[in-house]
Amino acid sequence: MIDIVKADLSLSAHAEAMIQLMDEYALDPMGGSQDLPDYVKENLPIELAKRKSAHIILAFS
Repeated sequence: MIDIVKADLSLSAHAEAMIQLMDEYALDPMGGSQDLPDYVKENLPIELAKRKSAHIILAFS
C-alpha cells in the first residue's frame, strides 16, 4: 500500500525523507553529481517549514 501525505517537516520522519530524496537528486548528474552539503541537510527542513508557499508531498510504500 502506498501512503501519500503532505509533509509535516516538524516530524523527523518527513524531514529525513525529504532530505534523502533531495540528496539522491543532487547525486544524480542532473542534480549536479554532488552530495548536499551538511549545512543544507540540517537547515533545509527548518527553512522550508517557515514558508507558507512550500508544499511537499511524500509517498511512502
